[in-house]
Amino acid sequence: QGYIAQAFGPVTATLGRFKTHLGFECADSVSDWNYTRSLHNANVPFVHTGLKLNYAPVEGLGLMVQADDGNSTLYKTDSRGGGGAQVSWTGTKDLAIYANYYYDQTLAASIVDQIHFFDLVTTYTLMDGLDLAGEYHYTTALASGAKDSTGALLTTSTMPGDPMAVPYSPKSQGYALYANYSTPLTGLAITPRFEAWYTPDAFESKFDYTLTLRYTKGKVVNWLEWRTDVSTLANFTAPPSDPGNQP
Repeated sequence: QGYIAQAFGPVTATLGRFKTHLGFECADSVSDWNYTRSLHNANVPFVHTGLKLNYAPVEGLGLMVQADDGNSTLYKTDSRGGGGAQVSWTGTKDLAIYANYYYDQTLAASIVDQIHFFDLVTTYTLMDGLDLAGEYHYTTALASGAKDSTGALLTTSTMPGDPMAVPYSPKSQGYALYANYSTPLTGLAITPRFEAWYTPDAFESKFDYTLTLRYTKGKVVNWLEWRTDVSTLANFTAPPSDPGNQP
């Protein structure tokens, strides 16, 4: 990423390549509570290139709009771009709320024409040393070709017989819950994470169970993490000899 930012009174204009406003987690592990990325993080853009305007009309209230080149994480077949908005509230002690929206028109034209991301992130300090966070995400797409010429439902892969392919779903949603406990041992934090992700048209559910120990000493961060992902479809462990759906 690379950008320039300039303040004009209560308005700040940012031009260039910047991180997405969607989601609780970010691209840099050192800035996250957990080391690995969540399932949610894999389903939102990472960065955008364009212009965004941040406006703070009153203390604690933030408004943002942006226009950009579209979703940076998916293959593009056109250059129609996208745009987004955010409303944030940090005026209540220990509480922060971020309501996010993003609209993209740069997906593969053979699958979808438009896609909308809705994202709600909340953080709350329950007590000294214990922070909580939650995220709810919903994506919906207007399919321009959700079925092929024979009427069969498209899959996420273009490789015939791919055992990892699942039916394409124009809708998906999920939630994630986090807790971050700073232990009495200086520099040691414990962070459990649970999340669920659903793609109803593909009859698929995914779950992530993560427990992270993070120890910071000066500028060095050490991670020890246990994670288990579970899917009702064969996303993770389908053997080549059995391309069917396996729990």
